[in-house]
Amino acid sequence: MDRRKFLLAGAGAVALGVGGPGYAAEAQSAELQALCDSTYDAFLRRSPILCSSFGVDNGPYAALKSQLDGDTPADREAYRGLLETALKGLGRLDRGRLSATDRINYDTLAWQWSTLLSGVRDFSYGVKSPSQPQSPWVLSHLSGMAQALPDFFDSNHRIATSADAEAYLARLERFGPVLGDEVAHFHDDVRAGARPPAFILKRGIATLKAWRGQSDDATLIVASLVRRTNEKGIDGTWGAQAKSILATKIRPALEAQIAALEAELPKATDDAGVWRLPEGDAYYAHQVRNGTSTNLTPAEIHKMGLEMVADLRGRADALLRAQGLSQGSVGDRLASLFTDPRFIAPNTDAGRESVMASARSLMAGIQKRLPEAFSTLPKAQVIVRRPPPINEGASAPYYLAGTVDGSRPGAYYLQLADTASTPSWTLPTTTFHEAYPGHHLQNSLLIENRAIPLVRKLNLCRPNSDFNAYDEGWALYAEQLADELGMYADDPLGRIGYLNDQMFRAARLVVDTGLHHLRWSRAQAVDYMTGVTGKRSEAETEIDRYCVWPGQALGYMIGKVQWLDLRAAMKARQGSAFDIRQFHAVGLDAGSTSLDVLRRVYREQGLI
Repeated sequence: MDRRKFLLAGAGAVALGVGGPGYAAEAQSAELQALCDSTYDAFLRRSPILCSSFGVDNGPYAALKSQLDGDTPADREAYRGLLETALKGLGRLDRGRLSATDRINYDTLAWQWSTLLSGVRDFSYGVKSPSQPQSPWVLSHLSGMAQALPDFFDSNHRIATSADAEAYLARLERFGPVLGDEVAHFHDDVRAGARPPAFILKRGIATLKAWRGQSDDATLIVASLVRRTNEKGIDGTWGAQAKSILATKIRPALEAQIAALEAELPKATDDAGVWRLPEGDAYYAHQVRNGTSTNLTPAEIHKMGLEMVADLRGRADALLRAQGLSQGSVGDRLASLFTDPRFIAPNTDAGRESVMASARSLMAGIQKRLPEAFSTLPKAQVIVRRPPPINEGASAPYYLAGTVDGSRPGAYYLQLADTASTPSWTLPTTTFHEAYPGHHLQNSLLIENRAIPLVRKLNLCRPNSDFNAYDEGWALYAEQLADELGMYADDPLGRIGYLNDQMFRAARLVVDTGLHHLRWSRAQAVDYMTGVTGKRSEAETEIDRYCVWPGQALGYMIGKVQWLDLRAAMKARQGSAFDIRQFHAVGLDAGSTSLDVLRRVYREQGLI
């Protein structure tokens, strides 16, 4: 009998009145583990995309490698049922009888599943998928499978055998029907009163048309299959088959999505905020809760942002003056640094490689300092890459976690379609955010932590974390930690880049709440962000992101503030005995969770 069967047998004995209090505690732990296992299995079977992203599309899940997530009403109802069943399972457990570790798992899952269920159940519109971030808009330049799947095919569908290549083609066959499901969902949402603003429709149309304009051979879903089967020496007419599916199934579905968006464009307005949607204020309150995992109100967050921007602007002003930059606003002076040719690599393949080489050098440099702040470091490595063409230039640099089995390392993606988007003075803080000691360190320690059940680790596979404030807050805190470890000591321009990054994240608090709570126009939000950063084109891209993912951008600075508050509280309690390595170990060992649960972890250990 394996351990789990033994523990479940113990649970049955307790139910029959056999054994003492120790049995009861062990039974609760066994039931929680069984619930975690069954829900993990249900999530994987509901989402083949999560399954492959997690690197477990083999063995009992091998059949899922040929499938994709669906977006029919039945799919959405099944997802809702999964979450309701999982929460009922938690409700049958006695939290008080769980170990300290299991209480963290219990509290984390209760918060996560209830928050996800609220988004699926309480609103008649929006993305309702286990593998995609919550958004009011099913189709946009950032949401929808047309945006998500090319990178998924290239990064997460592993090809080692001809069977893997066949599974790839089977998935391509499903791609077109899934795009069709999304069109039907889009129309349902419009009828429910959720039509995207005109500027979001235009961006979505432009992105889809750009893909439509690519030649078959240049399209990532074809090029990736051809390249990787050639690398593995897998004979077959893979490219020809993929191009046939692209022509007959996928391109017509893309045309249908373009037509659906274009048909709504004349009826759309430029009202940017979700306040105009049915139950719009409630929807934004949900998104704020989802994005920050706190009970802060939009008004409180807006005020916090204004105060932080003012403080950071003053600090940046002093550093810019020290570099001889004293004329114009802080935003204008920062904008001038972005265009200064001294800091921009040639916009060539060699120039792009030099930027990636600089990022690798920065990672190597800070890795030497990490033992000063961390008692445990991850085993997983991180590579520096460029995004696939469909995503390059569409967003900021980002990180993709490695697989749970270690077969794929973590990846730090730098946007290098135009090297001017990554001047050298901004690269250090970006690298510390995405790699060490930011996302890669935190995510890899989560993956390698055996006390955290697999169902919690699935969160790493989602484009936007369910624990956004913990994860992004940690990464923003990591930028400051890099400063405290001396990484900007001889790099005044790098320090300006760090402050610019912090000011940018503080400004998000202002514009996200401005758009969705105070009913700002898009132009008003763009003007405010431009005044902070000095870069209008970047401001427009960012504002449109906040319209697609309301509340998500709030988690960065809200999360950082929480990490700093917890550190200050622990230091105040321990005084000279405070050890920053212990502070980091406690928070990171807890794994991605809500900020409320994170504070409870420190409190229950008597550290704050």
